[in-house]
Amino acid sequence: MPERDERRISEQETEFADAREKQRQQEAAGQLRKPVQSEKLMPFLNAAHERHTDRIAVLNVKKQTRLTKIERNTAKQERLEAKADRIAATSEMLRRLTAGTRLESAADALIGRNMQRIEKIRKKKLPKIGRKISRHMRKIAKIDRKIAVRERKAVKCEALSGIIGSFVITDPEKRRVQFTESLDTLHRVTKESLTAKIERYNDKMDRTYAKHPELRGWVAAGTPLKPENEKTVMQLEALMTKIQNAEEKLRKLDALSQPYSDQPAEQQDMLQSLAETQLDAAAERGETRVSPLAEAVCIRAAERTENLVHEAAKQLRSVFSIEQNGEIRYYEAENAGPEDILRAGKAQRPMIAAERIGHRLSEMEFAEIEQSDRLAVSVAMNADSRTAQILTVNGGKGGVRDENRSNQNTVLEFVSLAPEKEHSGFQKFNPEYFKAIPRADRLTDTRTVDAAQKIISELNQQGIPFSAVFRENGTASVTVNQAQHGAVYLNAVRAAGEPLPAQTQQQDRTVRTPAAAARITSALDDAGIPHSSLQQGAGTVIVTAPQDREQTRAVIAESEQAHRKQFIHPEVYRQMPPEERFTQRMTETQARAAVEQLAAQGVPHSAVLNGDRSAVTVGKEAKGFVLNREKRGALANRASKAQHRTQQHDTAKKQHDLN
Repeated sequence: MPERDERRISEQETEFADAREKQRQQEAAGQLRKPVQSEKLMPFLNAAHERHTDRIAVLNVKKQTRLTKIERNTAKQERLEAKADRIAATSEMLRRLTAGTRLESAADALIGRNMQRIEKIRKKKLPKIGRKISRHMRKIAKIDRKIAVRERKAVKCEALSGIIGSFVITDPEKRRVQFTESLDTLHRVTKESLTAKIERYNDKMDRTYAKHPELRGWVAAGTPLKPENEKTVMQLEALMTKIQNAEEKLRKLDALSQPYSDQPAEQQDMLQSLAETQLDAAAERGETRVSPLAEAVCIRAAERTENLVHEAAKQLRSVFSIEQNGEIRYYEAENAGPEDILRAGKAQRPMIAAERIGHRLSEMEFAEIEQSDRLAVSVAMNADSRTAQILTVNGGKGGVRDENRSNQNTVLEFVSLAPEKEHSGFQKFNPEYFKAIPRADRLTDTRTVDAAQKIISELNQQGIPFSAVFRENGTASVTVNQAQHGAVYLNAVRAAGEPLPAQTQQQDRTVRTPAAAARITSALDDAGIPHSSLQQGAGTVIVTAPQDREQTRAVIAESEQAHRKQFIHPEVYRQMPPEERFTQRMTETQARAAVEQLAAQGVPHSAVLNGDRSAVTVGKEAKGFVLNREKRGALANRASKAQHRTQQHDTAKKQHDLN
């Protein structure tokens, strides 16, 4: 037998064996699709699903028929091969037996006829059977593609039915499980369908180029067309458009980085609500084709999921708190990382450094961010003990809510805030005692360094515990427990020959909240003015030494003026749900102008007037009333000019009255 024929037959046998083995494996594993019971699907999907499953059954019968024909042709092929081999063997035997005898001529004639029979078998009959087998194999491959298409369509019906059925499940866990499993299945099958479409379109283009090779140059360089090729080019352009559309859809589906079943519960609920709205709208429009519905649902869900991922990445927030002298302030970092936050905590005046890198939060706002999946990092610093606790969530990428955090997605570490270089002349004594004193019982007295040293000497002689801080500006603060040692401290002050804190001089006493008192004491420290402070309930009493009262009052007034805020309609802000608020930051001049405009329009609003960090808040539906930057600037300029004209008019009037 010629070697080429043996190779061709061997390849056909291999293809057929592979096809039969695949068929047997599918039958054994139960992978051939069987009709799903109708009551398990939504009613409007029953007809489509049954149509696909019925067609799959018909195609499987056709495939089985082709496989049977291939078996018969293969058996016939084997019989003809065996017959040709027998004839060849017989001819060889006759040649050996009759060689050199009188029968040699008769045997040669018989051998010649046998060779003709062998040639007819091998050159005509066997190739004809081979062509039949190849044709059946091509038909089977085509049937397999049709079965795969129908199977994907049937699975889409089942998955869509599962998605729609999940809308009425009352148990949240079961509802999410059914919805996400169905959506994951629909996502996978839709990707398979798009991939198959792209392959089919490319095959069709390749066949067209094979018939018209000159068109490849047109596609590449836009060469002139012959009139008879215009229709073909239009077909190619249509195919290119279809390929581009399918590839764009596939790109959107490929962007999904996490299966829906692994996403957070809140995100699953949001996607389910989105799918329900989308399918309701399609039903109202009368859209009932399954494949377009499946593509629309999957693409919309994938786009929304990726948008949420990007939004979460944009909204990741870094927060920090800092405690000093018993007061805790909360901040959100502005373009600052953990290193910047820790550097602020190491500063000589950490509260001031914190104001530079972040904006203040309430304790409730701080807790809300820290427990949400928007948190990247949280740093809790104690300026007194010079320690910090750093909580990093998901490697700084966030995306994990407080109740879902574990050792795998959070890192908690403790670091020291000790300054890298000690400031000359800056010393702390017994800071642990300061922290041990209840906040309401602390009596802090700030003096010159010489006066503080005399008082400390007296305290040491009497064995009274204290805490002290010596600063670079020549002042020192001494703190004792007012409830236990307040009277003893006053005796120590007398013994040191220093004037008592002016506790009896009401004009030198101011009562403020702890936050305001901390700002005032910091300002007095910076100015080097001696003072004393005593915690009393919700307020702090600051009693200043009577040396330079005017300077003291000026420092206090300047400190409070720098931190004074004006709140406009705060009740509107509190009554407005957080998700409905729209807040626009602006300068104070712009904010005043915007408030005037909103009041004139009758739009509910709230505002904080705080210099360059002012802000105006309205409902999201009314955010168009908050002027953009250019209009705010123009309005503020007009207001400033009007005020200036009024002042000029008043000045001129006064001058006229004087004359």
